[in-house]
Amino acid sequence: MSLSNIKSFQNGIALHLDPNADFEDVLSDIETKFEESRKFFKNAKVALSIEDRIVS
Repeated sequence: MSLSNIKSFQNGIALHLDPNADFEDVLSDIETKFEESRKFFKNAKVALSIEDRIVS
């Protein structure tokens, strides 16, 4: 399993995070994926749902 997965749903995205991985590694993975998707998201406003891990 990847450290994070981005899935779309109507009007938003769900960010699935590996609940067992080191959080710094997960953050790095998320950063890379959003950087790679920058052109796709542009100035979009979307709802964000964080799944599979509690964040604060």
